[in-house]
Amino acid sequence: MQSNEWYPIRGFETPSEYRRFVQHIESCIRDGIVVEVTTDPACSDGEIYGGRWFQDIATSRTWRLVAPDFPFVVYGNRQDGW
Repeated sequence: MQSNEWYPIRGFETPSEYRRFVQHIESCIRDGIVVEVTTDPACSDGEIYGGRWFQDIATSRTWRLVAPDFPFVVYGNRQDGW
């Protein structure tokens, strides 16, 4: 199993850059590097606490990815402390 170096993302410049990142995350899911975590149903896509959640298998760290609302930027960070 591979390991990825994860780090906070402060934004994407374009919608296509975000789509490429999502494709990368989905390939990590297929490769068994991360799993998508089910979120609380009260969290909706349009709220800052929503988005998609992923757990890195190697480190057990949980990360959140909130889709950008261009021209605004995306917000992504680790959820289990710094």
